[in-house]
Amino acid sequence: MSLAGQGAVAIWHDIAPEGRSDFYAWHGREHMPERVGIPGFLRGRRYIALDGAPEFFNLYETAARETVAGCHLLVADEAASAVETAERRLRSEKNAIPRCILLVESWGDVDSFQALCRRIVGDSLFGDTPAPASGLYRLQNSRSSPALRAG
Repeated sequence: MSLAGQGAVAIWHDIAPEGRSDFYAWHGREHMPERVGIPGFLRGRRYIALDGAPEFFNLYETAARETVAGCHLLVADEAASAVETAERRLRSEKNAIPRCILLVESWGDVDSFQALCRRIVGDSLFGDTPAPASGLYRLQNSRSSPALRAG
């Protein structure tokens, strides 16, 4: 089978045994349909390893190379996010804790990427729910812990 477009997003991962049934339900009924509903995404496929690791490989085919470099759904842990810290006590306002964050990364053209993100936020993915707040950021700095670099 040939690729459906000119680009792809490739993701390898494992799933803890206790989360497997929830993963299959979410990934097949929610995640993949949402992804292929994003303009520029053409097809999503999930593979399971017969030999090798990690156990799963997901391939999302895109119309163009510059569509997306990575996409991550981050779900807030409200209790952990509300922990009172010395830094938090220095600020007068309370922490605004979003329920979740959709992080979309790109290495492509800023204008076309920004247009894609606007379509995602304005898309029917959110149904009758008001579109979430959004922002566009350019990476300025990145650091990794020594433990991450050693692994």
